[in-house]
Amino acid sequence: MKVKRVLKWGFLTILVAFIAWLFVSYWTSTNDCEQITKNPTHSMKAILSCEYGVGNLQLREIEKPTPADNEVLVRVRAASVNPVDGHMIRDS
Repeated sequence: MKVKRVLKWGFLTILVAFIAWLFVSYWTSTNDCEQITKNPTHSMKAILSCEYGVGNLQLREIEKPTPADNEVLVRVRAASVNPVDGHMIRDS
């Protein structure tokens, strides 16, 4: 009986902590689509997904990000799209 109780409360504690983590990560996330400059000085091409759905994907020239001391900027020469990617962001 004691082992079942420990497992039950341990599982519930992990579940509550996970849900709390999801809420905190959602509310602290940022959407940089409104902060994009109109005339970037050091530009790069980017595909932005500011809203849900395939029709809302936008190819834009944006300001090249400047990495912080503990970050790295990676140049991507090629990328591919899997058919599953389209299904994941398709409008319902």
